[in-house]
Amino acid sequence: MLTVISPQGYIWGSDPSLILSHIQDHWNNANELASQRRFDVVLLSDLVFNHQAHDAMLDTCEKCLYGASDKKHVEDIAPLSSESAEEDAQQSALEEYELPPFTEPGTPCCLVFYSHHRPQFAAKDLEFFHKARSRGWHCKLVVKRKMPVMFREDPGSEEVRGTVWGWAMTKG
Repeated sequence: MLTVISPQGYIWGSDPSLILSHIQDHWNNANELASQRRFDVVLLSDLVFNHQAHDAMLDTCEKCLYGASDKKHVEDIAPLSSESAEEDAQQSALEEYELPPFTEPGTPCCLVFYSHHRPQFAAKDLEFFHKARSRGWHCKLVVKRKMPVMFREDPGSEEVRGTVWGWAMTKG
């Protein structure tokens, strides 16, 4: 099997046609429209800290996995707030988002991995999952692992900063 790597710049939320054009699969062989190309998995790693880009990241994931960005929200969900900061925010997320395992093999999936490098903004990080859920995504925690903190001098709980979270998100 030949693997081709094609680095490509991309701005979250922009038209993904160029990155989708790199997919070499049966669509090319069948001479189908390029608009039919989709990724099976989108991996978001260490991005939820970028709060202003949450909607654009979700738009991109929807376009790359399902072909369209669904701007209709299923329900309005209030942003997370936490009196005692990061740990309460994480516990709230676990209680609200953990769903039964996905049953459909081959379902397009977005995998999201992160740590709260700035624990004081944990609730804002977790708003990504509130937005995703309001847009029809199902979010399931798939991994939680304690790791050494990367930057010891940073403020906030080392327990929180050293925890890596991984979520699987599907739509529909």
